[in-house]
Amino acid sequence: MGNAPHQRPHHQERGLQWRLSCVVFAILSALLSAVPVVANVAKTSRESVAPRSGMLIPLYMYPVPGAWDPLYTAIQTHPSVDFIVVINPASGPGAGALPDSNFAREIMRMNSYPNVRTIGYVAANYGRKAAAEAFAEIGKYTGWSQSNPQLAMQGIFLDESPQLADSPNRTFLEQIRTNVKSNKALSGGLLVMNPGMIPDNQILQTADRTVVFEERYQTYVNLQAAKQLAALPDRNALVCLMHSIPADMDKVQIKAIVNELRELAGSIFLTDLSDLYYQQFSPRFQDFVDAMV
Repeated sequence: MGNAPHQRPHHQERGLQWRLSCVVFAILSALLSAVPVVANVAKTSRESVAPRSGMLIPLYMYPVPGAWDPLYTAIQTHPSVDFIVVINPASGPGAGALPDSNFAREIMRMNSYPNVRTIGYVAANYGRKAAAEAFAEIGKYTGWSQSNPQLAMQGIFLDESPQLADSPNRTFLEQIRTNVKSNKALSGGLLVMNPGMIPDNQILQTADRTVVFEERYQTYVNLQAAKQLAALPDRNALVCLMHSIPADMDKVQIKAIVNELRELAGSIFLTDLSDLYYQQFSPRFQDFVDAMV
């Protein structure tokens, strides 16, 4: 309806890049161990308590009345869980200076919860978008706050961020970081970037949080991605987004995979949906949030 954005067109390309980047690592790991990931997780979850993590929710659905209710329920019933919620009216802030009345109503409600930070969506086209164009979109989110503090974003979600640390990409990311951090209207100035895979080390910690895994559950298992993710520094700054979790996975198994991801990343997202998974809530969404505590 209206301005609801489409699922990102580059996801299949990005998934292929992740799989290729993991092939050599997976082959070497397979020589060392063939134990299934969830079996290891179940053992770990019995022996120790996983570190605390929050949830990052790519909220790419148009807010007709009731559409965001599953998220409100999760937020209200889990006050100890921190939620970073990506607001995305139209693959960015949209054409108007302000969000429409439906978005405005729901953003104000979302911002009323103390365990929620809302951040505005900007697509970087893997560094091909001009910095000035990105600044203009960030500026629109700034305008929301200036018009009504209840519409304020607490930062920016830089989707399709660069993966390679060449000079143009480093310059672009530093410009974005400076813009966001110096913008007082973005209260808190949180910068989350999403290359969809592990970027080059030189740019890995450019942002406050970086999405280092955005793939299917089975890809995570087949390539033993946990081993590669565990080698990265500062788990608090890492984000894992996992979709296509088997629909028949019970609550004990869900708790196990959640605990493993909590060991690896400070923010996570899980769903059993395999299509349009950022544009609708799974019927089991509450189960995934319950497993966070």
